[in-house]
Amino acid sequence: MHCMALSTSPRDVCQAYNGCRQDDATQTIAHSHYLTSTFRLTFPPMTELPASDETPPTAVMFFGNWGVGKSTLLTLLGGNFTSGVKFMESVTRKASEQIVTLDGEKLILIDIPGLYENDEEASEANAKELTRALGKGYRYKLFFLLTGHNRGLQTQDLALMSNVNKHISQDHGAKVEFGIIVNQIKGDKMYDMYAENFTKDNLQKIFGSPEFKKLDLDIQVGSVTLLRFEEEDVLAQRVRDAIIQPVRDQVPVKICLSGPIVTQDKDKDRSDGGISRFRIAAGILSTLVVMGLGLALGQ
Repeated sequence: MHCMALSTSPRDVCQAYNGCRQDDATQTIAHSHYLTSTFRLTFPPMTELPASDETPPTAVMFFGNWGVGKSTLLTLLGGNFTSGVKFMESVTRKASEQIVTLDGEKLILIDIPGLYENDEEASEANAKELTRALGKGYRYKLFFLLTGHNRGLQTQDLALMSNVNKHISQDHGAKVEFGIIVNQIKGDKMYDMYAENFTKDNLQKIFGSPEFKKLDLDIQVGSVTLLRFEEEDVLAQRVRDAIIQPVRDQVPVKICLSGPIVTQDKDKDRSDGGISRFRIAAGILSTLVVMGLGLALGQ
């Protein structure tokens, strides 16, 4: 079994970390946004990759830290993934795959854990799962999933975005385009602020600024989707309707990893204060939501 392969891009020589396939996988099924009852299913081995002259399958992945709703949104797209949060930690521990058909397109939904947790060993295990999920050789539709609230965006969310962005490129060296989804926006006032200011063009201008490039946050934004916090009885259909379009429109790309996803860059952590170096960036993006692009850029 090959768990690592080398490939060459115009930018550098990168490592494609191919995840080791399991003989089977078990899924715990949640019947709603809140875990009400579960049962176990045993799935056959993950589908082997097609021959090199065939088009690889397309996979959808949502990156986000624990509790942002990755598993729930993938379930609304047709998957059956465990959703919920234990006390201060993620329910999802291993990357798992399910094949669905969405508007006539066959997709592989990959549910992954968040990256950063309070426990360092858990965070490192999560990083390995993210790396494994990105090394399957698929074509990927990639999204960052954030949570909207009145305290602004979280530093850990930006740290995750930076970590993923700096390790991923398309296999010919170009930057990967990410969709951005802001989940659980509460109240009309907050939603209107996001809708007015948190646009694709505004985000692209901020991510292209020198301050954000230094943090490896020079992200190429493909789309921005805003999701309201809804009551349980209207959540599923409205949210599903909102996320189908960006998932369908996102162009799948073959990717190259320049190295494994990690939770710590020890040199940067010592010199820049670790995750805390993203606090200013989080403040800028929070200002963008509340006040608009001009104040966010200090104009």
